[in-house]
Amino acid sequence: MFLGDFACSSTKLRSLQGSPKKIGGAFSINKSKVDLLDYMPKEIGTHIDISYNRIDRLDYLPEHVNGKLNISGNDLYSLDGCSKYVEGSFYCYGNSLTTLENGPIEVNGQEYGCSCNNLKTLKGAPREIAGNFNCTQNLLKNLEGAPREINGNFYAAFNKFNSLDGTLRIVGR
Repeated sequence: MFLGDFACSSTKLRSLQGSPKKIGGAFSINKSKVDLLDYMPKEIGTHIDISYNRIDRLDYLPEHVNGKLNISGNDLYSLDGCSKYVEGSFYCYGNSLTTLENGPIEVNGQEYGCSCNNLKTLKGAPREIAGNFNCTQNLLKNLEGAPREINGNFYAAFNKFNSLDGTLRIVGR
C-alpha cells in the first residue's frame, strides 16, 4: 500500500498491471496510453485522474470517490461503469458522450464539467450540483435533464439552443 499519492502521468503506459492495490492519496495516470482499467487499484484515498488516455470503458472505477474524478480526453461514448458518488469535482470534457446517463448521481465539488462532448441531452445529470455546471460546446437544443439546482454558475455557450426549456430552477445562491 502507498500511503501518499501514486502519480505516473505523461508516460507510455498501456496497462495498469502492477499498480498498487491500495493508495492512501491520489491516483494519477493522465496523459499516458492506458486503454483498460482492469488493474485499477481497489482502494484510492482521494482523487482519481485518468484523463487523456485511450480509455473507452469505465469498468473497475470505485463507486465512491473521496476527491475529484477526471476522466476527460478519453475515447468514451458512455458513462457506464462510472463512479456514482464523487466528493470533489467531476470532469468528463472532450470525450464523445451523447448523454450523462449512468454517470455520478452526486457531485459535491466545485464543478461538474461536461464540455466539448456530443451531448444532445443533459439527462442523467445529478439533480443538484454543489458548484458550477459547465456544458459548453455540445449539441444541446434545450435544457432537458439539466440539474434542478446549481449552487454555482451555469455555463452553456456554443450549443444549438432553440429553447431554454428544461428542469433548471435555481442558479447560484
